[in-house]
Amino acid sequence: MRLAPADAGLGYGKVQQVYTGYVYGDSCCGQRAVYAVGRPGVPAFNVNNNCSTGSTALLLARQAVASGSVDCALAVVSSR
Repeated sequence: MRLAPADAGLGYGKVQQVYTGYVYGDSCCGQRAVYAVGRPGVPAFNVNNNCSTGSTALLLARQAVASGSVDCALAVVSSR
């Protein structure tokens, strides 16, 4: 998760929402992910959709940007 914004040429300060997919983790994986990178005030949405968890998190992040709700959303998949 720490490399994604750098790869995109962005800092974490630009991320306005985080969509965290998880299958085997706790129901608060998204919150734990944003705390770990020092952004506890950013809304974190937890996505658990079995085999399509990652693609669902990506779809939701894309929809948030496409709708104009946010300028920058991050989709990640938790391995915990």
